[in-house]
Amino acid sequence: MAYDARNKDVVMFGGIGRSDTWTWDGSVWTQRHPGTWPQRTVGVMLYDDALGEVLFVDEQITVWAWNGKDWSRVGADGAPPALAYTGSQGTHVSAGYDPQLGGLVVLANDWSTQPAQSTYVTWSWNGSNWTKLGQESTALNRGPDSANGELVFDPQAARFVSVGNGSSGATWTWNPAHWVEAPQPFGSGGPAVYSPQLGGIVTVTACTGPLACGDGQTVWLDRSGVWTKIGADSQDKPVDVEAMTSDPDRGLLVVLGCATLVCAPA
Repeated sequence: MAYDARNKDVVMFGGIGRSDTWTWDGSVWTQRHPGTWPQRTVGVMLYDDALGEVLFVDEQITVWAWNGKDWSRVGADGAPPALAYTGSQGTHVSAGYDPQLGGLVVLANDWSTQPAQSTYVTWSWNGSNWTKLGQESTALNRGPDSANGELVFDPQAARFVSVGNGSSGATWTWNPAHWVEAPQPFGSGGPAVYSPQLGGIVTVTACTGPLACGDGQTVWLDRSGVWTKIGADSQDKPVDVEAMTSDPDRGLLVVLGCATLVCAPA
């Protein structure tokens, strides 16, 4: 799920076993019927300011763009060679937009190494070309695990952050030669997004199962590296949050999740 700044709506695509596209105009969800759409439905969504389009990066690191009416594949050369994976599982990937680089940043497991789960590569993509930024090993605790992280750019601190990775309770900042670890006051995090209205990165603590969130997930705010719990007294907290995006034009955080402890699929 991502906010489309050009068309002023929230875009949602895919999920496990789903290939439909929906948009939200601030009051109503509308199913869209594009002529083409991404072939793989599990991935990461974000808005690319340089292209002026919502991007969907799938498990094969294939990039698709939404122009408000239809999906199209961009970057026809496909994934960086070191990340290409032809198996059925796909790779673990997280991605975000970095305005300093003017393009997409992808953190993904490197399937050219063994084991791939212990090595990750950071790449940038400017709309046509891939550039390798770094490669490090999670086995040596030298970087975040892309399988469990959310990549967010913090314009207030001019830093790129990987939030809520694994069980280590760490936030990682790109410096931009390698990743630097900092503690966070919670374990594994869920979806994360930069909120202009709050002036920081917002995340929710992750659920370990459909009944593991109690009365709702805890919301945390990071302002320049300092985490603070927010909304602690709210009786109307979301449960099992699957996606989150910021709608700056309406001053909202849009959350996709459950209102109850157990969700039935739509």
